[in-house]
Amino acid sequence: VVTRGSTASTVGGGDWIFYRDNGTDEGFRLNHQGQSTFTANNSSGYAARFIQAHASNPAFIEINSPNDNNLRPSYIQLKNNGTNKWGIGQVYQSTSSGAFHIAAGAHSQNNSKFTITTSGNVGIGTVNPDVFHSSAYKPQLHIRYITNFELEHKLPRPLASFCE
Repeated sequence: VVTRGSTASTVGGGDWIFYRDNGTDEGFRLNHQGQSTFTANNSSGYAARFIQAHASNPAFIEINSPNDNNLRPSYIQLKNNGTNKWGIGQVYQSTSSGAFHIAAGAHSQNNSKFTITTSGNVGIGTVNPDVFHSSAYKPQLHIRYITNFELEHKLPRPLASFCE
């Protein structure tokens, strides 16, 4: 279906296309497989807005993967002019199953800069902060650094570890 003002017609594959006021610039497309594309041509402001109007409910966006495993992760890929800049969410075949990653560039474990595991451990520069180089301690915060250096406090376990 092509919608231009009050005119509608069918296009190949059953896509729905909604045009802006000028009748030629595409604003929204829903293809026959359910994928949607929003095209904004606004010099300022947002590309899309989601509003929860009911005062009794929260506003959230749900991204649901078809399987609950490391092979079908859920994530958001941020791009500038078609170039991958940052990824936020789970990664494909994560070393730490179900971990949350922030990655630079394409969203993958190799590009991960920050990781939170499902057990709550946090890693900066390491994709699996559950793994520690000493069996004596299991830190809650693990930061990968260029030199071997471990920071310990007078507590039962270190607050943070720095390792190569």
